[in-house]
Parts: sequence; C-alpha cells; structure tokens
Amino acid sequence: MKSASCGKAKKGDVLITVSSIDSEKVVINIRSKVKELYAHEIEKTVREIVSQAGKTNLEITVDDYGALDFALRARLITALQRLQEKGDDTDVLA
Repeated sequence: MKSASCGKAKKGDVLITVSSIDSEKVVINIRSKVKELYAHEIEKTVREIVSQAGKTNLEITVDDYGALDFALRARLITALQRLQEKGDDTDVLA
C-alpha cells in the first residue's frame, strides 16, 4: 500500500495522509478537536477535491489543528500529487 502526506501537526495547520487501498471507494477519517462543528465541511471539501481528481481506492486521514479551508485544499492536492509520484500513473487535477 502506497501512502503520502502533507502538512504539519501544529496549531493552524492540517496533516493529511493519503493511502491507496484495494477497495473501489474513498474512506475519510477525520480527527479534530472541533469535529462536531466542522467534520461535515471538511468531508465535503475532501470529497470535492478527490472527485475533481477522479480518484477512488483511497483512504484519507485528516488530522485538523484548526486549518482554514484553503490550507486543507492545498495540503490534500499536494498529498495526492505525492502519492501519484510514488507510482500512480493518472494526473491529479490536470
């Protein structure tokens, strides 16, 4: 199983880990102190980016430390690109 990550585990940031899986689905795990308030919006953003990239077969772990939406988007796109560099032959948001 290949995986890649982007971000830092510090206040105001988000650490995203993306792993390829054998299943034809996208599994999203969210860890955040404010999960009850923002998990729906985080998941919506993650699914939007993954859909735009045309990706499936992924497990995505989002460790949120108070990041804003633009940071979440940038970290996820970078993690997907890093995963691609490890051997996935499809373009990410090309």
